Amino acid sequence: MIRIRNLHKRFGSKMVLRGLNLEIQPGETMVIIGRSGEGKSVLLKCILSLIEPDRGEIWFNQENILALKESGRARFRQRCGMLFQGGALFDSLTIEENVGFGLRRMKNYGEERIRKIVREKLALVGLKEIEHLYPAELSGGMKKRVALARAIALDPEIILYDEPTTGVDPIMADAINELINEMNRKLPVSSIAVTHDMVSAYKIADRIALLHQGRIVEVGTPAQIKRTCNPLVRQFVTGSAHGPISLI
Repeated sequence: MIRIRNLHKRFGSKMVLRGLNLEIQPGETMVIIGRSGEGKSVLLKCILSLIEPDRGEIWFNQENILALKESGRARFRQRCGMLFQGGALFDSLTIEENVGFGLRRMKNYGEERIRKIVREKLALVGLKEIEHLYPAELSGGMKKRVALARAIALDPEIILYDEPTTGVDPIMADAINELINEMNRKLPVSSIAVTHDMVSAYKIADRIALLHQGRIVEVGTPAQIKRTCNPLVRQFVTGSAHGPISLI
């Protein structure tokens, strides 16, 4: 479904992506792991054309997204849902207004239909009768669920997750992992998640890719990653301070 070819991105003197290559198959959950600052979130933003790469190609089915004009890229974004690291809910809007934000901007739906969709999506993530509340009235885990409801409101073909378990306790993190798996079972989507949480990676991934120094150095199933002989991968997944990955 998505093919990333020779992707490069530099910020000033810092080269973040150095010829990255990756393929995501239809219906699979690809988890990209790597240390903080390796470019995982930059990659997601490049896929969404929120950041323009210096060179390379990102293919969605048979279309190179980076070759499209802005109108074409905007249409592609409507086929994607994004769960931002901090949820990125609008504090001044109610939960109903947050979840329905994209629907009101991108679809010519009446208010009754929008409210119905909002209720359905909130129910899908295990939340009911909270439409009138504001984000400040919710727990961290509930905010993540509302953000996911917003991400799926437009019935996307691709869902992108940026550090989905960051900022919540281990029990809530496991609940979010379960919710991601449930979304992938119920919805016809392909998913890309970036994380450094190996518990989450092993639980939600069909395949795992390690991003190191701007390139994907290994891709495999969770079982393959667990038994890999690649010293870079082994150091990261075991959380060891000793190995080829520099601590600086």
